[in-house]
Amino acid sequence: VALLAINRACEQLNYMVLHAYKFYRSIPVRALNELHQLYQLTLTSDVEEKLPFVNEQLQSDTSFKEYYCQILLVSISNPYGLNSGEVLDAYHMMAQLTAIVEVSPLPMGAKVVAGHFYINCLSDRAPMPSVLPTIANQAQPPALVLNTKPALIVVDSLFQQAKNTDGTATVIDITLLKKLIPYLNTSYERKQARVPVTGNKNAYLAIGLASVHQCLSDVDGVSDDVLTLLNQAWGILNKNSAGYLVERHGVIETQPMAIGNLLSIFEANTAGKKPLMKLAFIRWLKTDHHGKTKLGLEIIEGEPIAVHYNLQDNEKSEPAILMPEISRINSPASLITKVGIFDQGRILQIKPKNKRFQFNVTVKSLVDKSDNFERFTFNDEL
Repeated sequence: VALLAINRACEQLNYMVLHAYKFYRSIPVRALNELHQLYQLTLTSDVEEKLPFVNEQLQSDTSFKEYYCQILLVSISNPYGLNSGEVLDAYHMMAQLTAIVEVSPLPMGAKVVAGHFYINCLSDRAPMPSVLPTIANQAQPPALVLNTKPALIVVDSLFQQAKNTDGTATVIDITLLKKLIPYLNTSYERKQARVPVTGNKNAYLAIGLASVHQCLSDVDGVSDDVLTLLNQAWGILNKNSAGYLVERHGVIETQPMAIGNLLSIFEANTAGKKPLMKLAFIRWLKTDHHGKTKLGLEIIEGEPIAVHYNLQDNEKSEPAILMPEISRINSPASLITKVGIFDQGRILQIKPKNKRFQFNVTVKSLVDKSDNFERFTFNDEL
């Protein structure tokens, strides 16, 4: 009965953590710490892999170790960078790897090993790669080692199977798996190094196609009225050529956001210069217990142009954003519209600010889409 109670406690703690990931919130305080402590208890009693059984009604087909590994694997796989609907899918996917990964006590005096994540059992944190846990006086606290190497070997074989089939026999979502697996490898590195902030420390965001279009359409770049509409500034924590990490208080209630959403960002104007506006996607999102929201933004290269378009069978003009061709990176011209416009072969009439230069295009290929936009390439209609 005690083993079943501990098993159920682990399951419920997992769901609390998943709920936080799904809604981009900080994990409830002490949730991970309790999981670490309970796993140590099962290790001491040598029951971490035992299946609880009281009677036919009171039993479980999942061990504590499997539940524990399942949430650990999700927690180290960039959960705040997943779409809300992908969090549970990721959790179920990781269930297929729990029997393969290894969790064991960290020996005293151990050295960092590639492929190992380290867990300070006194902490309330997820496993950390390449950093041994320490406390005061550099002493080693009770700690565990999560070895993901066996899982990476199995995943490689899954990718090979997917390549060798037409996809009909694949039961794993390979697209989602590709998002998760890099984070299970301790050698994973950021594509761009974070750069200390110099110059402007604040930025403004216009979230959603309509707001972005309004800002791009402003004759003088960004007026005081538009800045007022955009509310308070976001603080820039760091930035590089690929994106930004920004933060501010009190966001979720007034500006609902999700991974993949479109927005524009421009830094606060200085010395009367016209600010440069950039388009971006939300790639990482988290709100802490104090209402502070942090956003990781991926910049879309190019200079966006506000236009309008008409469908052939509709006289009403809709806002869109034209992204010109960038030959340097072999990026064709594309159009960003509301969801539901992409239809290969559909003809659109494009109306720039100077209406004398209207032109027609044929929708070609979908580049990207999210809950609040579609981006696709097109061919000019002759």
